[in-house]
Amino acid sequence: MARRDESDTGKQHAVSRDAAPHPVITGLMSSIALLVGCFPISLVCGIATMSIAENKGQLDPFRWFFPGFLLTRIGVAIAVAAPVNQDAIDQDAARQGKAKACPKCAEVV
Repeated sequence: MARRDESDTGKQHAVSRDAAPHPVITGLMSSIALLVGCFPISLVCGIATMSIAENKGQLDPFRWFFPGFLLTRIGVAIAVAAPVNQDAIDQDAARQGKAKACPKCAEVV
């Protein structure tokens, strides 16, 4: 419902209480709310994807963060489906001193 407001000059202005906000502002606010709501989920999925890739012996786990961050659940599924790089896992374990190569067969134990 509109009401009349009289200023010092005597002019009357129609002020509407039910006026809808500008569409650009409404769109911007909903975009910001969507980003704020999705950012934590994307961040968690990116870290989970990176962790899965690291445990599977992928060469650069930090590369896996971006597909997980951008694709969320699909990125995590891709990391789970990625093949295990056993050679990289064995080399990393040997480098950390957790495993040694057998002197007879050169298998990492």
